[in-house]
Amino acid sequence: ISEYYDTNSKQQACTKEQLAKSLVGAFFKMIFVDNFVHCDLHPGNILVLQGTKTNDSPKIVLLDTGMAHSLNSTDLKNLRDLFKAVVLNDGETAGRLMMERAKYIKPNYEKKESFAKNIGGIVQEFHQSKSLTFGAIQIGALLTRVLDQCRLHGVEIDPAMANIVLSTLVLEGVGRSLQPDLNLMEVAMPFILSMSPI
Repeated sequence: ISEYYDTNSKQQACTKEQLAKSLVGAFFKMIFVDNFVHCDLHPGNILVLQGTKTNDSPKIVLLDTGMAHSLNSTDLKNLRDLFKAVVLNDGETAGRLMMERAKYIKPNYEKKESFAKNIGGIVQEFHQSKSLTFGAIQIGALLTRVLDQCRLHGVEIDPAMANIVLSTLVLEGVGRSLQPDLNLMEVAMPFILSMSPI
């Protein structure tokens, strides 16, 4: 897929946009529909197949699924609920969910609302960006801020989510290289709206 990073012709720009949408859509589908996450989505593991006809869209093939992860039903529900709260700009609920469902919390922790408000502020900043695109949003920086809040408030992130976080960071780099103007909410919203209870 990295062969498409530096091409600037009008036709290639259209192809790059299609590839970025397909890749991000496939990622959301893997997580929220298939519950099978490819944990090594670097450019060398993403093959592009061109269609045989002129107007065929390119297809993405994911290679080397040796590092893959599935969540148990509880962890998948937790991830879906958290993702939905973030996408719907309900950061305080996201913060409360992180606290309530954390595997480990510092003993005698009494500042739940402070943690929820801080996470709410981060999510709100995310939604107040000029646009919700790879170019405007630094997902890695946002995740760092969330993890800092977890560290400061003694909330341990569920280890089951670590692979998904790492995959998201790698995907961000590939997506930004292909199409920095891709609106992430447009790709994510169909998955949010179609989520069925587990």
